Amino acid sequence: MRVLFGSTDGQGHLRPLVPFASAARDAGHDVVLLASAGVSIPGVPQLLLPEPMDAEERGRVVERAPTLTPLEADRLVVTEIFGRLNTTATLPTAVRHVEAWRPDLVVHESACASARLAAECAGVPTVAVHPSLPSLTRFLDLLTDGVAPLRAALGLPPDEDRMTSGAHATLFPASMEIPGADPPPVRRYRVDAARSSRTGGAYVTLGTVARYMPFFADVLRAAVAGSTSAGLATTVATGGPADLPDLPAGAEVHVWVDQAEVLRTARVIVCHGGSGTVIDALAAGVPIVVVPLFADQFPNAERIEALGVGVRVDPGPDLAARIAEAVAAAQEIEVSIADEIAALPHVSAAVPWFEEIAG
Repeated sequence: MRVLFGSTDGQGHLRPLVPFASAARDAGHDVVLLASAGVSIPGVPQLLLPEPMDAEERGRVVERAPTLTPLEADRLVVTEIFGRLNTTATLPTAVRHVEAWRPDLVVHESACASARLAAECAGVPTVAVHPSLPSLTRFLDLLTDGVAPLRAALGLPPDEDRMTSGAHATLFPASMEIPGADPPPVRRYRVDAARSSRTGGAYVTLGTVARYMPFFADVLRAAVAGSTSAGLATTVATGGPADLPDLPAGAEVHVWVDQAEVLRTARVIVCHGGSGTVIDALAAGVPIVVVPLFADQFPNAERIEALGVGVRVDPGPDLAARIAEAVAAAQEIEVSIADEIAALPHVSAAVPWFEEIAG
């Protein structure tokens, strides 16, 4: 079987694909990654896409987002960045690669519209892997709106299913889903994850995208100050090069860390609520202090708070002091959802399903 895995740029979008691609490769299938040079999977050949968009144009969109309400910002970012800009830049090359490589199946992260549309043009079945909650169907609605003109240019009919057709998979457990939502039917899997001993300190990360935002340095300083003032040794991952003067003394600051390794001992994580970070923390049984900043981080924060697996702290005045209080409270939380995740089938069980879909 020939399986093409498609991803938009950004580690948060690629990471959920990696275990599925590795499982398919280990089962003896021919696997390639369709993505720009900004992301890659070790040991997997790559069909290169162009850079997803002009940096200046992306910057203009991103600068507008903090001036809008969360719902308005979602519409702007999803329709403009993931819909129009990303797909316009990458779709022609994606179509050529799919036509030339002739996969039996295209597995794409749900924001990678170019891989999905290229598969549709070629009549190839698809599996969408959701980096965020599948019950966030508004994302698929907005993405559908953003790519509608591109579908028409390819001669494809309007998407009446709003990108919910085909098969869907996720690493999120069912209890994290939004009550009352109507997500597409989805299969849930897990990756190998060690349960934290919770004998270490705090782990602070705002992911890899927030560092491009104007508020990044202030929020990271507050997160580090809050965790250290709560009396915990603190490991910080900046997610990329950043100018961060005046971080509190005693924090161990890195550009990148082995997140799974840090979570083996962490007592608590202070983070932005990005989906990949949330899944890793929940699987390790580490309580989450979540400071939502944009996109799916807000619904993730709502579910974390509702399920009692962490403490939500919204940005604003006295952020460091409020984070310190939350860190102290979070250390008393037992993250029972880790048992639900451990009971899910391993990602290797998805391979026979892929084979069935490919026919």
